[in-house]
Amino acid sequence: MTSRVGCRRIPSISPKPIVPIERTKRTGLEYRAAVDGQRVAGTYRRSVMLASGRFAMLDDGVGFSLVPWRPVIAPRLGQALSAVVRGADVSWTLGRQRGPVVG
Repeated sequence: MTSRVGCRRIPSISPKPIVPIERTKRTGLEYRAAVDGQRVAGTYRRSVMLASGRFAMLDDGVGFSLVPWRPVIAPRLGQALSAVVRGADVSWTLGRQRGPVVG
């Protein structure tokens, strides 16, 4: 017999990872799905390993988004980043304003 912990699917990232509701409860922040082609910005708080892969948690102060993690952002923990997700591809921008794109 298997039991399931409350979870929900992220609607716009492929492959679709599962986000435990407990993560929302722990952070006190609302989960915001990263919409394909839309810019997501926030402070890179941590990486999260899910069944579908590793994701970066971007905290914008009100909510958080999960974006596919790339090694290029590893040294940027605690810094402001923005990302544009297009399918499985991610373009990262360092800082709050438009700047050099990496990844």
